Amino acid sequence: MDENLSRGYIQLGRQRVVLKQPGSPLAPSHERPPEDRCSCVYLALVLAGVGFLLPYNSFITAVDYFQDKYPRTTIVFDMNLVYILTAFLAVVVNNLLVETLPLQVRITFGYLLSFATLLFVALVEVHWESFEHDVGYTANLVAIAIVALGCTVQQSSFYGYTSMLPSRYTQAVMTGESAAGVLVSANRILTKALLRDERLNTLLFFLVSVTVVMLCFVIHLVLHRTRQEQPQSLSGNTEFD
Repeated sequence: MDENLSRGYIQLGRQRVVLKQPGSPLAPSHERPPEDRCSCVYLALVLAGVGFLLPYNSFITAVDYFQDKYPRTTIVFDMNLVYILTAFLAVVVNNLLVETLPLQVRITFGYLLSFATLLFVALVEVHWESFEHDVGYTANLVAIAIVALGCTVQQSSFYGYTSMLPSRYTQAVMTGESAAGVLVSANRILTKALLRDERLNTLLFFLVSVTVVMLCFVIHLVLHRTRQEQPQSLSGNTEFD
């Protein structure tokens, strides 16, 4: 559902094609994929798919905790509704700002929002239980809206980025999205099996999610510094401003 909301290819920058003389040895860009000998770029994009969808999945998978804490409410429905509406607005804003904000800025912005929000919910809402019932309910909806903003900006940016790469890299991001659901489900099963206390196992669950998101972000930063991840490496006859 949410995966398809912003799965449109967006233009990441104005592309200027430099015409070559007849007989030039340079082939068209789609025939000159970047070198990825160890599949490092592929794996990094798999983790990118995990990183931007895992925060939302973490909220939805912890449905047992939220339903116990807010009984006789529509907390799960409200979370889904807030996420969808915010994600739609985020796609529109992201497309308007695509020529204004660099790709790396948008991706970093999304990661930081997701990381900070998950950490806030884990500590303030779950561990310290700082909010009263109604305030906590609203705080969770605000948190899911912030996560939706960050995740959707990342999602549309990564799909726009991979649209300039060979198709296997788009498939890598899609694989990561699928893996995010599996990882979150396994995380919830294990944390509930290890700890019987609902609050403690939910705290551990969110902290593991925070760690995974941070790991995905760190790996993205490391790979971003290599030439393999640069769009210019597609071929020598295409430049991106």
